[in-house]
Amino acid sequence: MNEPNLVEIMGKKGTQLTVLSVVFVGMMIFLVPSLIEEAQARIDAKAISLAGSFSGITGIMSLGKFLEHPSLDGVGTTLKWVTIPDQPFGWEHGKVIAHVGNLGKIEFYFENPSNGRNTCDVEFTYALTGYCTITQGNSADATFFVARAPETNNNNFCDLLTKFGGEQTKIIREKLPLLKCE
Repeated sequence: MNEPNLVEIMGKKGTQLTVLSVVFVGMMIFLVPSLIEEAQARIDAKAISLAGSFSGITGIMSLGKFLEHPSLDGVGTTLKWVTIPDQPFGWEHGKVIAHVGNLGKIEFYFENPSNGRNTCDVEFTYALTGYCTITQGNSADATFFVARAPETNNNNFCDLLTKFGGEQTKIIREKLPLLKCE
């Protein structure tokens, strides 16, 4: 083989290899950060109670896992947890259940899908009320608030108790402390 032809061939292969390397490195510069961000998806959550201390706490994940299991602050009125997906491009879906003082049970639901909107919800017994907010994106912040349900005299029991009066009314009111009749 002629020496100039060999130099030309090697020069072309070297140029091709250099171009391929630049393209590969360029793709990695754009691809790696998005993969890392997706792999670091998580929900940082906290629940704040104005109705009493949390107790009897249970965390359940149907998709994903707890990076930090639900735990209380020193006073017992703030509950925190962190969740992550089981796998890259995964999704988180779960709930935390707790009792609040002697008022009943509350359930905090949360979801961070691999694509779509993050959501949260609160279910509670009649003596409690609650709501939640959650940010959008892979790394979401969820905040749940719990309060005592407003006391109203919007039921027929109070009307009946007022009509009957007497010792039995006193006993019924003692047995039903959440029934606030004025």
